[in-house]
Amino acid sequence: MMLHGTNMWNFDDYQPIGKWDEHPIVVTRIVPDDEGFLLSWRDPGQAGGGYTVRWHDVEGVDHGSCAVNEAHVHVSGLCEGHTYEVTVSGARDGAASQPRLLRCGDAPGTIVNYLHPRDGAYGFSGRFLASPSLVVLPSGRLLVSMDVFEWHGGQNLTVVFLSEDHGRSWHYLTQLFPCFWGAMFVSRGTLYMLAMATEYGDLLLGASHDEGKTWSAPVPLFRSSANGAVGGLHKAPTPVVEANGRIVTAIDYGSWETGGFRQAILSCDVQADPMDPESWRLSSLCDPRKGLLDDEGISGGGLEGNVLVGPGMEIYDMLRLQIDSSVGNPHPRALLLRADPSLGSLHYVRTVPYGGGNNAKFFVLYDPVSGKYWAAGNEPAPGHPDARNVLALSCSDDLTDFKPVCCIVDGSSGDPRFVAAQYPSMAIDGDDLLVVSRTAANDADSYHNSNYITFHVVKDFRSCGQMAR
Repeated sequence: MMLHGTNMWNFDDYQPIGKWDEHPIVVTRIVPDDEGFLLSWRDPGQAGGGYTVRWHDVEGVDHGSCAVNEAHVHVSGLCEGHTYEVTVSGARDGAASQPRLLRCGDAPGTIVNYLHPRDGAYGFSGRFLASPSLVVLPSGRLLVSMDVFEWHGGQNLTVVFLSEDHGRSWHYLTQLFPCFWGAMFVSRGTLYMLAMATEYGDLLLGASHDEGKTWSAPVPLFRSSANGAVGGLHKAPTPVVEANGRIVTAIDYGSWETGGFRQAILSCDVQADPMDPESWRLSSLCDPRKGLLDDEGISGGGLEGNVLVGPGMEIYDMLRLQIDSSVGNPHPRALLLRADPSLGSLHYVRTVPYGGGNNAKFFVLYDPVSGKYWAAGNEPAPGHPDARNVLALSCSDDLTDFKPVCCIVDGSSGDPRFVAAQYPSMAIDGDDLLVVSRTAANDADSYHNSNYITFHVVKDFRSCGQMAR
């Protein structure tokens, strides 16, 4: 096959050069349940004449097949807790998909996507799903993006899914490559993705004018080392807000190997063209550890900050605070930094009492209707200060402390080594709070190496805050 260069960021399905002809049919979404699975795929060659779906139990002799005319199927009658290999082939030309793995079992909430930990379909990027980002489009449609990661993997693929019914069902939309740790946001009616090319790589920005189906070629806003040994830029899917006439978000610089991270503010005039790199400004780096030297147990400073507009219109960065788990966590709290009015620098303010503030990413947003700040994060479990199996909602009137108001996902009955609902992203949709989670369930590789992205709704969430008073 002759190859042509591309001026777009998105791919109907990305495959490395040399792999394009191997599997003409591409499985785009897998949703296991306790006795079967939902499978969707894409057929660029339009094989026609229908498809045959075959499966067999890799742990036994159970196998089966079915013929379908559409590019999706729901199979039932399988065994809970068993792992199956599934293949789709075209009825006419014999074109086939790459074999895919799934394990029959349940997960909390509505499943956006699933990836079995031994499935090598995205081996060039990784084997686990992470970094969910959620956005409500002006049309009311929902988009969720997620990347595919693995320690020492490529970590450079993001998959995007669409819901047209407020999250009750989800459909594959496209893939972005290279794209990692991406955060979607809307400004002046245009959808953007702010992301890294890979871990500690270049900071990229791309735009979509058709609700995420196609994307412009990304522009590099800032170059980075892509090397954890010396540190680089780090940008999780945290809030991107408009405040004081600017698009504002938080970013980190450093690495785990270099001992932690420093923080900065990234901003752009809301009237400027975000796709012009010269429109963006990066503040000086702040090292909050200098203000935390006397606080026992703090080992790595802050990470993955949430930009918030304070009660007096000042800009804050509220971050996860690294705590040495061997010391324990008797007073969980988050780190609060404040930006100067020019957004040129950040300064340490204080720590904020918050149960979800330590050792895991949380997500905070301000709701102008209730006048409260809402945070989704992991409540620590007795004996497991690093547990991420309970995802809770908390609220605050003024950023001085956060009180828990309800549980979003309760996985407390599961083993915290293998069960988690973590790294949330959320958005307000009328009276409801929408949340997506990087979820480990149904025999995940570990609590950290998640196999699901799940969607959750907190109905009439503002009433939870009233109960907390």
